[in-house]
Amino acid sequence: MRMSSLGGALLLQNKGLETVLQVCCRDRNRLALQGDLLAAQALGVPTVMAVAGEEIAHGDHHQAKPCNDLGLLELLAAIQTLQSGRDLAGVDLKGSPRFLVGSTVKVPGDGAALEAELAELDKRSRPEPGSSPPAGF
Repeated sequence: MRMSSLGGALLLQNKGLETVLQVCCRDRNRLALQGDLLAAQALGVPTVMAVAGEEIAHGDHHQAKPCNDLGLLELLAAIQTLQSGRDLAGVDLKGSPRFLVGSTVKVPGDGAALEAELAELDKRSRPEPGSSPPAGF
């Protein structure tokens, strides 16, 4: 268990440091993820890194339950949806957040598999202009 990424980012930002907000699929449902992202925008956190999250078994709170309401690619699409001025329910926002967005990828054993993983990530995280969000949104 650690301090929330948003709290840590704000503390560091107040000391003049550049910050990156980590948003984790494992720990929050779609409502909480969207809330954290909107709060980050309001607090001036410019960069987010989307991650799936490690298995709970790797930590010290083994009774905790993972959330995983959204998968990693769905989270990336959700960030794009927010940046288009809508939430995941399709409700228009008053403004739209702007982030520099990063993520993690699985690193397979060979170069061809890595290229395929990166191509799939790029394809799935960049919907065509004017298209609807991915299924489930």
